[in-house]
Order: sequence, then C-alpha cells, then structure tokens
Amino acid sequence: MANQGKSIEEIKGPDLSIGTTQSQYRTAPISSWSVQDYIDVTKPKFRNALLNRDLYTNKAPKNTRPRVVITAGEKQNETRTTPIKDWTRDQYLNITPAEKHNALNNMQKKPTITGGTGENKEERTKSIKDFTQDELLSITPQSRHEAIAGPTNTFSVGRSNTIIIDLTVDGWYSEASWNLYDSTSGAYYYTESQTFSSSSENQVVALDLDAGSYSVDVWDTYGDGGIAGTVTALGGDTLVTWTTYDYTFSAQFGFDVISTFEVTIDLTVDNFPSEASWNLYVGESEDSTASYYYAASQTFSSSSENQVVTFYLEAGTYSVHTWDSYGDGGIAGTVTDASEDTLVTWTDDDYTSSGQFEFVVGVFDITVWVQIDGWASEASWNLYDSTSGAYYYTESQTFSSNYEEQTTVFSLAEGAYSVDVWDSYGDGGIAGTVTNADGYTLVTWTTYDYTSFAQFGFEVVKPSSSTGPDLFFSEYIEGSSFNKAIEVYNPTNDTLSLDDYLIYTNYNGNDFNGIYTFPAGATLVPGDVFVAAHSSAVDEVLQAADSAYAYATDAFLTSFNGDDVRALAKINSGDTTFIDVVGDYDFDADSSYDDPGAGFDVAGIEDATKNHTLIRKPDITRGNIDWTESAGDSAGNSEWIVYDQNYFTNLGGHPDDPCWDNSLTFTFYTGTYGSEVQYYITDADGDTLTSCIGCMSSNQTYTTDL
Repeated sequence: MANQGKSIEEIKGPDLSIGTTQSQYRTAPISSWSVQDYIDVTKPKFRNALLNRDLYTNKAPKNTRPRVVITAGEKQNETRTTPIKDWTRDQYLNITPAEKHNALNNMQKKPTITGGTGENKEERTKSIKDFTQDELLSITPQSRHEAIAGPTNTFSVGRSNTIIIDLTVDGWYSEASWNLYDSTSGAYYYTESQTFSSSSENQVVALDLDAGSYSVDVWDTYGDGGIAGTVTALGGDTLVTWTTYDYTFSAQFGFDVISTFEVTIDLTVDNFPSEASWNLYVGESEDSTASYYYAASQTFSSSSENQVVTFYLEAGTYSVHTWDSYGDGGIAGTVTDASEDTLVTWTDDDYTSSGQFEFVVGVFDITVWVQIDGWASEASWNLYDSTSGAYYYTESQTFSSNYEEQTTVFSLAEGAYSVDVWDSYGDGGIAGTVTNADGYTLVTWTTYDYTSFAQFGFEVVKPSSSTGPDLFFSEYIEGSSFNKAIEVYNPTNDTLSLDDYLIYTNYNGNDFNGIYTFPAGATLVPGDVFVAAHSSAVDEVLQAADSAYAYATDAFLTSFNGDDVRALAKINSGDTTFIDVVGDYDFDADSSYDDPGAGFDVAGIEDATKNHTLIRKPDITRGNIDWTESAGDSAGNSEWIVYDQNYFTNLGGHPDDPCWDNSLTFTFYTGTYGSEVQYYITDADGDTLTSCIGCMSSNQTYTTDL
C-alpha cells in the first residue's frame, strides 16, 4: 500500500537512459550470463539482472519526420535457433535463457512438413493441444504431423488462386489414397483421404487456395508407390510433379501458392505499325533484379491494330514500355484489373520516342502509428509477415525520446501481419493503431495491453473504396396506392452475402432514422437482383419480389412516397460505407437539407421520384452517392431512365440480364393427334412458366408468348 496514489515515475524512479549522462543503475542482463554466473548468483544479482535483461544502450537518432513512407527494399529473416517444439529432452534440461527466448520466438515461423516414415498413417486420436508434457518431449515427427492435422482443425479455402491437381493411380487402386495439406493452417483439406475406384483412374481437382505452402500427401498400403501426379497454376505453370516410383509407403509433394492478379493490357497502334513496339517491365525501374516479360518486344502487323493481352501477375510494380522509331508516339493503351478498374491509361500523344506507364497490383497501403510512454529506452517494435515468416526490418525499431510518435506507411500484399512490441522492464509502454487505406482501424492497443511482449495481428485486404463494381439500386418504383418496390442488382462476378449490406431510410428531408437489414444468410449471385416490395402491392409486383413488407415495418423500407431517401451501405471491418442512394442526402453533414417537397427531380423531370418508375441505364455498373450527378438534369446525362407510373415490366431483372425486354414466342402445330401433344417450359429455378398437357385440338396452330 506504500505506493498507492503514486505515479509510475515515483514508483519506478527516473528514466536515466534518456536525456541524461548519469550511469545505468541496472547490472548485466540475465541473457548474457555464463554458466559460472548462474552458479554464483545471489538474490540481489538475480533481481538486478532480470531488471536489465533487455535494456537498449544505443540511442536511435530522433525521428523528426511526422510520416515516413517505406519503399520496398531488401527484407531479411532474423537468425533464429531451432524452435522449442523440436527440442529433445536433454535440450530442455540444458536450456539457457537466451536459447529459450530465441526458440520460443522461432515458433512464429510457418511449420515445416516432415516426410514421415515408410509406414501407414498413424491413428489420429487427439489434437496436439491435448498432449501431456512427456508426450511432447517424446513425440516423433510423424506423430506431431498427425496431431497438428487432427480433426479439431479446420481448413480455410481462399479466393485468390486456382490450382489444378491431376492424379492417376496405377493398377492397384485399392492400395492408394491422397489428401491436400495446408502447412499454414496445419490441416488437411478433406476430412477423409481421397481414394480411387478403378485401375488407372484419373482424378482432376481445381481448388481456389489462399497464398501459402501446401503439399499433396500420398499413401500406398503395399509400399510400392502408385499415384503419379502434377499440380499446376491457373496460368499453366507446373508447381510440382512426380511419378508412381518417387515414393514407397508415403510422400509429401510440396508447392507454394503465390497470389496472382488478373491484369489486361489493351493497346491500339496508329497508322504506322512498323514504327511501334512494346513490352511489359516487371519491377520498379531502380530495381536491379527487374526484367522484361517478353524476351523480344512485341510489334504490330497492321494499321490501327488492337492487341488485348491478359496476364496473371504477382503483387508488385509493373510498367508498360512503348517505343516509336519515328519519334511521334503511336500506341494508345489502358491497363485494367479483374474488376475492370483502370490502373493506368495513356494516348498515342503522351510520348515521343519512348514511354513508361507504371501501375501497381495486389499491394495496398496500411498505416502504423505507435507512441511510446515515458520510458523510451525500454521499448521496440517491428512488423511481422506471417506468410513469409519474417520481420520487415532487419533490426527492431526503437525510440529516441519519451512520448515519441512514429507514423509509417507500408505497401503490403494481401495477407496476415502483426505489429510485434517489446518492453524490457515488463510493464508495456507502446500504444498503437493500424489503419487501412479506407481509414478503417484494423487493430488498436494501449500501453497497458501487454507486459514484456505482444503481437497485435491484422489482415491486409483490398480496400473497399476501390472503384470496382458493387451492389447498386437498379430500379425504384413509386406507383399508385401501395405499388412500391426497390431493386438491388449485383454487377460483379462474385456471389455476395447480403449480410454485408444495409439500406438506410428517412422521410421528408430528415436525418436517417431507419436501417433495413436483408434476410439473414441471403446471397445474390452475379447478374441477379433482390426485390423488396410493399406487401399490399399488385400481384405483378409481388411475383417479382424476394421479400414484401407491410406499411411502417422493416425500417419503412417500402413505405415511401417520393420525398424519402433510400441509401445502400456496405459493412467493412465493422465500419459502414455508403455506396449508392436514391434521393438527395447530405452525407458530409456540412449543410442542412430541407424537405424536397413532392419528390426529387431526375433527368430533367420534376418530382420524378414520385408517381414514376426509375430504372438504371444498362451502361451503369456501380452506385453513386452523388445524387446530383446520378439524377442528372437531362435524359442524356442522367444515370436513370424515367418511366410513367405503374410501369412494372422490368421488375425482377436488370437490363444486363440478356433475357430482359426480349419477347419469346413459341409456336406449336398439333398435327393429327392434338390431344396427345403436351409441353411445359420451366425457368432456371425449375418453376413452370407455361404448360399444355392434352389441351390442344388436332391440326391446329397454337402460339404462346413469354
């Protein structure tokens, strides 16, 4: 109780390592003791050595810049000893503190897969977390492998990369089995190993995997091999291959999956094709390891020729290099990603003899902000990459003054990372926050969230502020009486979970006062729409609806009358971003919006959101929260087509649907036995659109419109 009410400085005493010339008051750290030091230790010596175990004596120069942008450079792994999980019993008994620290630290590295012994698979009885101390000390590599891959683990399938596994068994199929092992998660892909049902059977499996290390594990009960295989990447590159003779009882054929990103280069030459050439430069211009993609530059064979090439590139910096022998330019080009976002574009007048047009793929900015407490000399930090198993800095970063702040911007590929922090005194000291390019907080912590060491992990993903396609409002109906509906369209190539989206509602120019959530677990496939309608609407509307709501229910979603705003929002990392809107709303809250009156003008039509149907034009591929721009002031510059009241024809399908606005006519001639003719037509969901079974007369022609 003697220290109650005292500050940390009063308890710990002054920090003599910063801004003072007084001598250190702690003795040599315990990590540097010799065996004789341990033998001669006294309690005071032991306590002082513990206090000094990680003191920094070298002062780093003060960081005078408020923001440091880190460019890619050489990254090295720290030198680490054998991880503690691989020690023998004698190593446990003869451990020194320094060895224990390094061995524990090395457990962060991704696991190394051992080939095992020439035996059948061992029975998996329990997870490695359930092993006793003696079992851990005596465990064999094969047992450890089986325990890590035990049934308590789950295998996470990613979306980034497609690999193809092609396997062929020999004439003794009953002896053979295989599975895919993920070294990062420590788990098998299949709950049970895959088998074969016939001799010489061929199995081809395509899987989308996260970046990481994997292996195809094969077994043969007789011990003479039996499965030949090849693993290839989406672009056709061979990752690993083997024959039936490359193993006996079991083997693991490992490979790495590297994230690749689809990039399309679209080039058009002028009327002088013989003067022009181009190539793709891989890497930054100052990178000595950079090189051209093609051994020889690409040329053109005709005037105004268009060349479109799709590449699958690893995360990094690239540039399209163009040349013109006459010196007046000649190649216009655009580089886009898989979402059709423009990465770089130029005209044939943007260069003369040569041009370099740089773009970056798969790399995203994150900002790390850290601040030290009043004991700068005790603290350090580093950025750890869980995928590569290495630290960003060769040496951990330190502080040169008390309460110093450091802000660093890293350009990182998608993956898992952590900010690792240390404090030699053991009472924490570094507070920090990591944010992405959207400004979302990925992880945050205070000085009290750890003692000697901690890892604050986060994942880097593509920012949601990308201009790529996302859900948007495709139709809005404000008809007579209760004939009201709103339609959301998915223009992407992915099936999207509607759990990640919300619709905000208001009335008469007020602030948002309602939030609609989509039905739990609902998804929207590419090119499909979700329609919410008023439950008292006419049948033509309700037949197209996915959900229907009575007046004043579900945040008044379909209880609008022309002067009410509806805004679509996306949830990302716990934060919400607006991505589309119908009606004028002050998202920046920098002015006061009044009741618009009867409705909002669209395409030059007064009060078009009342007593009209609005349909998004076919060439619109994303939402727009700038209502002035979206609504436009004429039919030409508006994103919407305005139809008369109670126009329901297109509800339930957007113009990008190839079947929209196409009349289909089926004509049947019954012949002599009309009563025996029958037909029915169903849609993709299996619902019957029209049918006729024994309903036609002989020698008659029947026409059905859909």
